[in-house]
Amino acid sequence: MGKKNVKKLVFDEDSRREFVTGFQKRKLARKKKAAEEFEQQLKEAKKQIKEKIRETFKKVTRPILSINDDVKDASETEYELPEHIIKVKELIPDEIAEQHNWIGRNRMRIESEESQDTVDEDSKTHTEEVIPGMSITSLKQVKKMITNQAGSLMQNSEVFKKKNKLERLKNRKKAALKRNLLRKEKKKLKGRKRK
Repeated sequence: MGKKNVKKLVFDEDSRREFVTGFQKRKLARKKKAAEEFEQQLKEAKKQIKEKIRETFKKVTRPILSINDDVKDASETEYELPEHIIKVKELIPDEIAEQHNWIGRNRMRIESEESQDTVDEDSKTHTEEVIPGMSITSLKQVKKMITNQAGSLMQNSEVFKKKNKLERLKNRKKAALKRNLLRKEKKKLKGRKRK
């Protein structure tokens, strides 16, 4: 029974040598593969951030071209000048605000003195809330806001955090090597001065 199922072991010197001497080769291959994967992740993260920035820019700088289509009932006045014609269309801000989810026209509320006192106390306790997009006055401010947003997106991205960590480690190793070289050179110089 046992003699029929005997397995033979064959010793192959070439495969043994390949295995023993291949540790460094396999380690370098793993490192290279990990670096390529990391670079791919970095590219994808940059692509996503750029896409988010584009979307933000489109939202912030969205032109109001569709107002003419939305306001069909508005009265239109036409002025003819020698060189050109001017068309003036009266717009109703409340309707436009509703259609585009804007804030709308400012209205003044008249309240009694008692309610005004409570409002004053409430306004002291609460800070002013800034409505996003209402403080933007120029394209320069828009670009600055988007740049700041891109920076914060990059800092919060896991891939960029990992990249920064790797760079810090690399710089730390470089600095340590430099310090060691300087120490060795100082020792050599001291040894030469003594002789």
